[in-house]
This record gives sequence, C-alpha cells and structure tokens, in this order.
Amino acid sequence: MHAAGGPASHIAVVHEDSQRAENLAHILRTAGHRVTVVIPGSRIVQQVVDASPDLLLASLTLIEPPMASIVRGVRQALGADPRILVLYNYDPHDAPPEVDDVLRAEPLEAGELLMRVGRLLRDQAERRTLQKKTSELLGLYKMSWAFSLAGGAEALFGHIAKHSAEMLKAKRGLVMLYDGERRQLVAQPPGFGFTPQQVERIRYSVDGEASSRWNFRKNGPLLSNKASQDTRLLPDLVAELEVGSLMLVPITRGPTILGLLAVADRDADGLFTDED
Repeated sequence: MHAAGGPASHIAVVHEDSQRAENLAHILRTAGHRVTVVIPGSRIVQQVVDASPDLLLASLTLIEPPMASIVRGVRQALGADPRILVLYNYDPHDAPPEVDDVLRAEPLEAGELLMRVGRLLRDQAERRTLQKKTSELLGLYKMSWAFSLAGGAEALFGHIAKHSAEMLKAKRGLVMLYDGERRQLVAQPPGFGFTPQQVERIRYSVDGEASSRWNFRKNGPLLSNKASQDTRLLPDLVAELEVGSLMLVPITRGPTILGLLAVADRDADGLFTDED
C-alpha cells in the first residue's frame, strides 16, 4: 500500500512533453507504483495495450492521435478494467466520457495526484474482487440447479464434492449429512478423492465432544492446515480422512445444521486461507 491508501499497481503514463511524463512517473514510482512511460506517436494505443496497465494517466492535450481516439482504442482492447485518469489544462468537459476521472494539470500537486490514483485503484480492486465473487457464485448456482435430485442424491453429493474441491484447487471433497437416529454426521458417497471404503467408514459423532472440540453450530466453518495436530477436530475423523489441510463448512437450513462439506488438501502449497 502506498501513502495515498491505494494498492501499488502498474501505471502507464502518456504525455506529449517527455520531461513532464518523466516527472509524473517519478512521483508515481516514489509512491511504490510500477510505471511505463509511453512515447507519443501512432502506436500509442498498441503500446498501452501491450503494457496492460492497471491505470492509464494521460494528457488531454494529446493531438496525434487525440485523447478520445486513445481512450476508445484502449477500451476496445482492454475493456473497462484499466482506470483512466486524464490531466487537463483548460476545459475538463473536453475529456472523453469513457474516462474515470479528470485532474487539473497546472498547478499539479503530487499529493492530489496520488490521492486520485489511489482512489481509482481502490475502486478497481473492489470491482475485481466483486467480479471474482460473482464468478464463484455463478459456479455455485450452476452446480445447484444443473445437478438436481432428478439425477439422484448420490449424483448430487458427488458433484457438490467434486465442484467444491476443484473451485478451491483442492484434491478432495466430501458431503456429510446428519443422521438423527445415530446422532452422527455420515459421509455420503461417492465423495471426491476418497476411496469408497473410506467414505463408508467416515462418521462424525456429535455426542460427548470435549469442550476443546469445534462446535459448528456456534463457530461456523473450521479451517485447519495441520489437521493431524489440531485438537479441535475428532482424531478418529482426521485419521480416517488421511488429510493434511482441511476445511469443514456447515451445510445449513436456517438455524439447523443439515451436515458438513469437507474440502481437503490444497494442490499448490497445501494451505487454505480465510478467503477460501
């Protein structure tokens, strides 16, 4: 994070005055940003596209090509993702409507520039996070309706286990449902990454738990990257699952816990995070 409060990012600077461009780049680099200075000319748009910056800082007084043409070209190639901040000397209303913000070039305060850049980058980071969450939710929505009980409960549980594990880049997934008569959470076949014999044996008793054991009703999801050493988990369950890292998430309907979704063993470093 830089002093203005936004994330350090890659910024492309386009200005008809090469010295002015270097001065702007110096301010941004001092604040921790990576900067590419784009040389004016017929290939401005292509240079910006090749750089694929998080933010474009450009002068409204550019003539060859004009600023409006540059903005259209960048938007067509890169979409709405790069933020565009335009510096103006006279009338800010001359700025193309596709830009995100305008700032008076003279006099230009370094602090004001960094504040504007930081705000745009924070907005962009929030937008990217929202897009990622939306994509994940669309995946869950697809999973929930496409694999209905019309295919049978086993097909549904198998798909939930597989899709959840793949979405988190994990090797294993499993659905456990509460059995009121046995007072146990019982693994549902087929699971993902588990043998049929393992799934048949996996049980999680809800009675007689020590106070140190995790209470899913009160505490919600449990994340453990050293499951075999975690006293919050039932040792028998961990031994049967044979996992290193483990995340257990309650499957709920209102206040009632219907079961648990287990996702285990991340592919890359084996570690789950709070974001997962």
